[in-house]
Amino acid sequence: MGAMSGCGDSPAVPADQGAGVDGPSTDADTPADDGVPDADDMGLPGEMGTPDEGPPDLGPQPRLTIGWGRAEYAPIEPGQAVELVRGPQRALHLEPAIRMENVDVEGLTLILRGSDADTGEPLTEPNDRLLTPRNVQVEGSVSTRVGNLLIFESRCQPEVIVRRVRVEAAVDVLGSETLASDRVEVVLVDEEMPDTQCPEAEE
Repeated sequence: MGAMSGCGDSPAVPADQGAGVDGPSTDADTPADDGVPDADDMGLPGEMGTPDEGPPDLGPQPRLTIGWGRAEYAPIEPGQAVELVRGPQRALHLEPAIRMENVDVEGLTLILRGSDADTGEPLTEPNDRLLTPRNVQVEGSVSTRVGNLLIFESRCQPEVIVRRVRVEAAVDVLGSETLASDRVEVVLVDEEMPDTQCPEAEE
């Protein structure tokens, strides 16, 4: 006959039968609390304790806007009709005006170009001008340059008389870094020769 437990012995409890639902949790169930709040507790999107500062404030940025006018700057809208001007020697040209904001013009180069808005073909002679306070009107943070001439490469082309032209302007540092730029499309209207006849073609 096998041995029997004494009357005062309690039955053995298996190791996997711990405390009930209301009993204390084991160390494995509860993460250690070191007294330092985590990122979720602090409501931060990034690393713990690192605020989201956003992009740095770079201050006023350089800006260039193309307008129109030989003696005074006037705003212009995309697609606006402008007059095709003829000089004393019948050269065809445009008269864009330039307004720059937050730009120190000393030593900068103003670059002006005119091209066919549909094909991208260059239409005007290159026009690069070194800017100085003497050839720019400066008022506070705004600098204006008028008297610019975009001269067409051909003095007389029938297809130039009425055409959509893209005018582009930029200010560069030593021809390398562009500080600001703009472009606008205009419609050329020749009020002097609405029939698009070219005097040279009749010779």
